[in-house]
Amino acid sequence: IPEIYGGFAGGGESDYYGMVIATEELSRASLGAARSLIARPAILARALEAKDDETEGHSERVTAYALRLGRALGLRREALEDLRRGALLHDLGKIGIPDAVLRKPGPLTEEEKALMRTHPLIGDRILEGLPALQGARGVVRHHHERFDGRGYPEGEEIPLLARIFAVVDAYDAMTSDRPYRRALSHGEALAAIAREAGKQFDPQVVRVFLRVFAEEREVKDGRRTKEVTVPACPRGRGDAPQG
Repeated sequence: IPEIYGGFAGGGESDYYGMVIATEELSRASLGAARSLIARPAILARALEAKDDETEGHSERVTAYALRLGRALGLRREALEDLRRGALLHDLGKIGIPDAVLRKPGPLTEEEKALMRTHPLIGDRILEGLPALQGARGVVRHHHERFDGRGYPEGEEIPLLARIFAVVDAYDAMTSDRPYRRALSHGEALAAIAREAGKQFDPQVVRVFLRVFAEEREVKDGRRTKEVTVPACPRGRGDAPQG
């Protein structure tokens, strides 16, 4: 599932290195401000969304979705709280990305994409000195990883909470309107996620997600959602969800 960002309108090698330097300076300057708000993650999430016109309400929606899925997977209370905080703060690192990159109306260059891909690491760095939020770091650092190892920043073993979050994050992105595309329907989004089981997403998490979200949409809308099945696939990266 492609991810589309806003970004910087510059060009050339000097512009790229200027962006890198600016990002480092901005992330250092933002560190204290972010930590001063970190005890109120919902407030900080709304402040971050103000930097990106396309994602208003996104953090609160994906947090609700993530908790719903986490409960269905049998997560304990402490893990659910870590998931809640991680979901609210997953894009924390974008506080260190220049607005010129974050809000670019057109496609990003390869250099700009590389810069944008630093935001999970920036967010993780902000959280590393905060003992109460250590459990949220897995989601913040790994929410752009893929089950097949082709994600970023590391492409390595992915924590369970990040695997849960990746599914609901993609669902919300697909079912939200963007200036450059219409939102997918609920059924279309479920089918797209099912196709990515074992590739972008943990197939066992996807199976539970499809069951829970198809059932809930039936109740909410008073109509049945077409059944979507997950194709059989070999075990990939990461362990099966544990309660």
